Amino acid sequence: MPALGHDTAVSPQPQCQASQPGAHLAWVQEPREAATMRKVLSYYQRTQPVWIGLRLGYQGEGWRWVNGTEYSGASGIPRRSAGSGACAALPNVGGFTHWISTDCSQQHFFLCKVVPEL
Repeated sequence: MPALGHDTAVSPQPQCQASQPGAHLAWVQEPREAATMRKVLSYYQRTQPVWIGLRLGYQGEGWRWVNGTEYSGASGIPRRSAGSGACAALPNVGGFTHWISTDCSQQHFFLCKVVPEL
């Protein structure tokens, strides 16, 4: 999974895609994957929030992962606060256990996930 970079939420997706075939901002499908991501982030990045591939959809579509699936609390990463931003980050406070909405223009580290192409 991990490839860490640092930028605003607007730039990481293209950077992830350029880094390796099949790479995107990280998304989480189930609790075991969320636990693995927390361990990786706690080891490599302890001091700042990290962008994940979760964005507020257009015109009230709700939160969606970069792979197109709708966010669900069953993924193992609950939402902590109702911020006003359209991008999601995992704050380092609390050990990356929840996500917050935040302004997409802020600079944070980001995590890429690689899905092998068949």
